[in-house]
This record gives sequence, structure tokens and C-alpha cells, in this order.
Amino acid sequence: MKLNGGKAEAFLKSPRGNIRAVLFFGPDSGLIRERGKALVSHFADVDDPFAITEISADALKKDAALLSDTSNAMSLMGSASVVRVRGLTDAAATVIESWLEAGAGVLPTIFEASELTPRSKIRVLFEKRNDAAAIGCYPDEGRDLSAVVREHFSEHNVLLGPDALPALMARLGTDRLAIRQELDKLI
Repeated sequence: MKLNGGKAEAFLKSPRGNIRAVLFFGPDSGLIRERGKALVSHFADVDDPFAITEISADALKKDAALLSDTSNAMSLMGSASVVRVRGLTDAAATVIESWLEAGAGVLPTIFEASELTPRSKIRVLFEKRNDAAAIGCYPDEGRDLSAVVREHFSEHNVLLGPDALPALMARLGTDRLAIRQELDKLI
């Protein structure tokens, strides 16, 4: 299913149990990483090195069974686990479709890709299924960007003066990760 705007944010705060696979895609690589990390921490203990299995798209191309094996593996410590696939391309569409048709895995799986066209095989696959979700990650602009800035400062108990926000907005880029790194420098 395709999740945009408020639906995407609501899903990220409380993922539905029937969703076995989530695809993050778009031009904002920082936002993709941020959302992927947030979802990973929802499903698994990020401090447990055995709870998160990361797979590259290249490894998935070389071994189609790798996705099924890792998404059905139990954690060595018995804690909740998650699988994260990075650098996804359309080349993996048939592998992922077969995996989803077979019932996916026991563990939730998070896929990360760069910008995908609306006709991309992998994007269409995730958008048409009820057990998968596709979430676009686009650069923050205007009001959304100012909300990100205010939220980041408030998390660190920093108050902005009335002239500070417009000055920051004029100097910040659009990549979420780069924005947060610059704000951390200021903090």
C-alpha cells in the first residue's frame, strides 16, 4: 500500500501488524535512513547487535534465498529482530515478489532504495500489496522544514529567538540527515 504524508507518519509511530515489508524510497537519502532507523528501533533492540540483520542489494542479487533465510531466522539472544535491505533496485523485484507470495518472513523487513519512478517494478509491487507499504521520502520544504528545525531544537531544550528561524531556513539544505547534523553543530 502507498502511504503519504500523515498516513506515513502515523504508520511510523504505530506500524500495523499485517505489514511484513516496508519500502522507503525517494531523493532524500537522509530521510530514508532516519525513517528506516526509527522503524528498526520500533521492531528491535538497536543495542543488540544480533537483533538487526543488514543485507545489501548486491548480496540479495547473488543469493535469492538470503532474504527468506534471514527473515525467518531467530535472534541468538531471543530478542525481537528485524531485517534491513539497503540499496534496493528493480533487479530484486522478482526475488521480493516471490518472497512476499510465499508469506514473507517471520521478521519484519525494511527495504531502502533511492529515487524510484512511479512505474518502478519494486515501487509498484509494494504499493499494490496489502502486506507491504511504500513510503516516499522527499526533501523538507517551507513549513515542514521549519517544523523539523523547531522539533530538533526542542528535543535538546534549545529555544530559538524570533530572528533565528528565518536565518537558519535561508542557510539549510534539503537533506534531512545533513540538516540534523548542522543543527547538532549549533546545539
